[in-house]
Amino acid sequence: MPKILIISSDINLTTMLEARLLLDGYEVFTAEDGLLGFQKIHELQPQLIILDAVLSKMPGYQLFEKVKALPDFRRTPVIVIADPGLARDLFRAEDVFYFCSKPILCAEFMKKVSLAVKPAETEKTAESKEGGLKSPSGKRRVLLGGPSEFILKKMQSFLASEGFTVEIEWDEKDVIQTAKKIRPHYIFVQFWQDMNIFNARKIQKELAEDPHLQTTPFYVFSDEKLAGFTCDFMPRDRVISFHESPDLLAALTRILSIGKGS
Repeated sequence: MPKILIISSDINLTTMLEARLLLDGYEVFTAEDGLLGFQKIHELQPQLIILDAVLSKMPGYQLFEKVKALPDFRRTPVIVIADPGLARDLFRAEDVFYFCSKPILCAEFMKKVSLAVKPAETEKTAESKEGGLKSPSGKRRVLLGGPSEFILKKMQSFLASEGFTVEIEWDEKDVIQTAKKIRPHYIFVQFWQDMNIFNARKIQKELAEDPHLQTTPFYVFSDEKLAGFTCDFMPRDRVISFHESPDLLAALTRILSIGKGS
């Protein structure tokens, strides 16, 4: 199993994470300060580093910079445990696999761990006709993003029942990061009027600049009352306007050609 190194001066946090990771079968190592953590990174060469931003002997952001400056560890995923708003001022967000706030929600955290340690070869499967990557099982991948748990869970349940592999992200930066990581066949994000909470426009702009995602079908869905705002930055045929959730699921059926043998 993949080796995971936890670097934290918080003994309670370390104990909790270590127990949960061991339960899932991971090989887990710990370091209680930044200096020891840097030493163990060299010794162990872990597949994943879980880094607490608040550390003794060496600040978390300084350790992060030292690690990312090393060619052998530049691509090693790092999960940073810190308040995302504050941490992004200290850490280069594009090099952080995932920012995790305290208190840690174990189910979501373990999902990120699983995604981080996936062997690279599972990501390098043959491209489908749409230009995306197939999952190891051959299913098409769909990435959903937005702040509305009720809507996204309905979409996830529906798509999973139709044989799709579905990932959900609630934060715009996580949507961007996961899209670049898994290269889905389709991306659907929710338009939220308060862009300080969720910025669909920012997601669309950044993913459109990624050469691996430029041809990935990208759709924005919103309540019909807000559809006019989405058309300011999205082509009309990539905007899904709905009144109730069955309207949204019907649009997914049409776009994904569900039930039509494709």
